[in-house]
Amino acid sequence: MQRVALSIGRADQCDFIVDDPAVSRHHAVLRRTPDGWELCDAGSTNGTRINGWRIERAALRAGDELTLGLSHFVVRA
Repeated sequence: MQRVALSIGRADQCDFIVDDPAVSRHHAVLRRTPDGWELCDAGSTNGTRINGWRIERAALRAGDELTLGLSHFVVRA
């Protein structure tokens, strides 16, 4: 399986741009692994949370609530 990495943040160079001043320019990285999707914080100022828990790296599952800065997302299958 080919590894895929997608960047998330405020910077125009990110794959997913989040227009939220509480999101770092390069906030997190979403990676496709053999086991599914994994989210890694990229040293963001305000942190990355999944289901309310601050994470450095965690697997994502359908229904998980992802928080970056003041922005909230729900992971879909």
